[in-house]
Amino acid sequence: MRNYSVDYFAAPCRCGARHCRGRITGWRDLPTRRKADYHRFVAPYLIEIDHRARTALAARLDGGSRRGRRTTTDMTGRASELP
Repeated sequence: MRNYSVDYFAAPCRCGARHCRGRITGWRDLPTRRKADYHRFVAPYLIEIDHRARTALAARLDGGSRRGRRTTTDMTGRASELP
């Protein structure tokens, strides 16, 4: 797992795997549970991209009220404040 997004596979996937999502996509489009399953096998920069995206989204949703606070987010999406 090394691509954050995959936009060029137009045909549906036909792998037949039990957990197949029906199309070939990147890390960005995986469900949270699947990301947790793949955590040991994914390129670390993909996790960092997700972390930055979640942090930016949280800041936008909070209207900036988190400014000055440092937080981290685990693979399940739970955020916690850093000391």
